[in-house]
Amino acid sequence: MQQMKEEESNGQEKKLSTNEESQHKEKDYEGKDQKEEHQLPLMALNLVSRLCRNVEESVDFYTKMLGFVKIERPPAFDFDGAWLFNYGVGIHLVQSKDKDRLPDQDHLDPMDNHISFQVHLL
Repeated sequence: MQQMKEEESNGQEKKLSTNEESQHKEKDYEGKDQKEEHQLPLMALNLVSRLCRNVEESVDFYTKMLGFVKIERPPAFDFDGAWLFNYGVGIHLVQSKDKDRLPDQDHLDPMDNHISFQVHLL
């Protein structure tokens, strides 16, 4: 686990957990120059939306391989899709109306939109 040290008032060092480190960094930005005051205080990534060739196949992948859970999606949407959630992150899968807009399945291009997940060693 990554840790950060902070000097206490008595001169001793205190180790901060990752969560405390996050809070500490937020406090560091308080009261700085005007440019930094206008930055949004982001806390975490909330969701990612992905266009899909086949929503059901994508749901199978995200649920069976990555452990995401399908959750209720508002019925007001007039297009095919699915909402998934786990690990504090939501994934919105949207059925593409134009499959030609999507990258070729046989070719991975690092310049295409993509997301990455960190996993334990298999």
